Amino acid sequence: MLYRADRSPVAVLRIDHGKVNALDADLATALTQEVAVAEEDASCKALVLTGVGPAFSAGVDLFKMLDGG
Repeated sequence: MLYRADRSPVAVLRIDHGKVNALDADLATALTQEVAVAEEDASCKALVLTGVGPAFSAGVDLFKMLDGG
């Protein structure tokens, strides 16, 4: 879902979550955890967030939201 590559002093997080990297509760939790890890890492001075595939992110996963997820 998230892949981290450390290129000191920059950490790169790649979102790979479905066709268009739609944001759901699982992805939001993973992002929150990875940002917290980067904040605690004294060698990390910057965090780059990128997506794989045709879109960075399509935004909120409306289908999961409508299903109560």
